[in-house]
Amino acid sequence: MTEKLKDSGLKLETVTNEKQALADIITASTEQVRIISEKRNREKSKILSLKKSNSYLKNEIKSLRLKLKEKEFFVPDVAERCNDKCDNCKLIKSQILDKKNKIAQVEEDIDEIINESIQTKNEDGSYSHKVRLCVMELVGLEVAVEKVSPVIQSVLRHILGKSLHRSDLPNPSTAQAIIDEGHYIAKTFISEKLNKAENWGLGRDGTTRKKQKILDTSITLDSGDVISLGFNRVYKENAISINNVTKSHLKELGAW
Repeated sequence: MTEKLKDSGLKLETVTNEKQALADIITASTEQVRIISEKRNREKSKILSLKKSNSYLKNEIKSLRLKLKEKEFFVPDVAERCNDKCDNCKLIKSQILDKKNKIAQVEEDIDEIINESIQTKNEDGSYSHKVRLCVMELVGLEVAVEKVSPVIQSVLRHILGKSLHRSDLPNPSTAQAIIDEGHYIAKTFISEKLNKAENWGLGRDGTTRKKQKILDTSITLDSGDVISLGFNRVYKENAISINNVTKSHLKELGAW
């Protein structure tokens, strides 16, 4: 009996170490998502500012051209006929050239930002964290696995004006593997929370959608946090089905 307890203790320690490592991965992924989101917001703000500057410069050029026309200095060869002695013409020509250069630079900056390549894979060929998180979130929003990549392509094409080759995004089987990875991380996270909690409670909530009974099982920790274990379709919401679902959840969490 003592040897069994020791073996159990060793296994528990190993599982705890694995849970801690996965928790660190979750923390790092969350931080990366925050950094990427902040960078995206800064780029959007930069593009908006450049567009406003571009519009302002174009209006300035239009105004200068109108002034030239009113003063009859808009004839192309006026400066040549005056042998560049007309200071007013020189100044206006210089202003127009300067504005054009600024517009060209702004347009170049905008094109560079818009055409910035989207990296979906790491150096080792694996998909980046942002692609993995995108896949997990889309499936969480009930997008079918085989539709995940087409949805990403459609959003990029219509919102950002960019395109990605089909090989740059995960196929259905790879998307499913990413989802399984997310499932593993989520279950490990919940198991670690339960392991650290001194006490916790189990709750259930049943509902009906499209004539199907759905059972939601949740855990309330001693900290007050409530974590959902997911939804299960059941034939009837009775003691037997509730007991089977509960056993399944606890068995699954115990395996992590």
